[in-house]
Amino acid sequence: MNFVDMTNEEWAEVYRRHDALVHMGELEMQTQEIREAPRAGASVHAAKPVELQLHELDTVIAGIQH
Repeated sequence: MNFVDMTNEEWAEVYRRHDALVHMGELEMQTQEIREAPRAGASVHAAKPVELQLHELDTVIAGIQH
């Protein structure tokens, strides 16, 4: 298919997937930064953002696969 022949709906899907991939990359970078943070003074609260980000990352990946 020629890109000029794509419908608005097809372009919307391209943009949606692109945005999801960018968001996924940002979440992966944030998760890696948290994992690499010094463990000194780490508490139970430090694990919560990672768990939430991993859940959000899983949600983004599931959305891309549909």
